[in-house]
Amino acid sequence: MRAYRVSKECNSPTDEKIKLIKEYDVADLLYVLRDIERNPKRYDECVIKNVVDRLYDAGIMCI
Repeated sequence: MRAYRVSKECNSPTDEKIKLIKEYDVADLLYVLRDIERNPKRYDECVIKNVVDRLYDAGIMCI
């Protein structure tokens, strides 16, 4: 559900998806990142960037 809410399949505007990402804790962000790695075409580039940036802010560097 967490990953779906920020994917392209969800009809929410991108601004709302970014707000959700800012509310997610590290565990939720890692869950979304795992789904992004499995199927990157399901996500907008700005969503991916925001997930990676939030993880970086939490001290987790994505390579």
